[in-house]
Amino acid sequence: MAEAKPRLVKATASWKGGGLQGKIDYLNGVKLDYVAPPPLGPRTDLITPEGSLVAALCMCYSLTLVAFLQGMKIEVSELEVRGVGEAPADLGPGKGFKKIELKPVLKVKKEDREKALQAINQAKDFCLVANSLKAPITLSPEVKT
Repeated sequence: MAEAKPRLVKATASWKGGGLQGKIDYLNGVKLDYVAPPPLGPRTDLITPEGSLVAALCMCYSLTLVAFLQGMKIEVSELEVRGVGEAPADLGPGKGFKKIELKPVLKVKKEDREKALQAINQAKDFCLVANSLKAPITLSPEVKT
C-alpha cells in the first residue's frame, strides 16, 4: 500500500528590528507577536518560543486524548492538560528542554476510570508533537470521578 502524502505545516517568523521580538504568521492566517523569554526579553505579555512549544504539546496531546476518549465511548465532563517544561538556565549548542511534564486532569464516570487511564497513556504514544521532541515527556494524570 502506498504511503499517504505528508501534510505540510507552515509558519513564517519575521523580524523588523527593534529588539528580541517578532511576528509569527501561520498558514491559516493567524498572526501573533512573540518575544524572547526573560531574561533575554523585557516583555512578559506576549508568547515566547519556549512557551509555544509547551503549548503546542498541550494542544496536540489534549486533542489526541479527546479522540481516544471519544473512540472508547468515555464521557468526560471536565478536561484540562497542563504542561510544565524544564528549560536550561543558559543557552548553548545542544541544549534543550530537560523534560516536559503533562498533567491531564479529567472527570469521568467511576466505571470509566481505568479505561480513561488507558486512553491517557495511549494518547501520548500517538501525539505528533510529543513524538517530534527529544526531551522526555512524563504524564502525571489526575482522574476525578
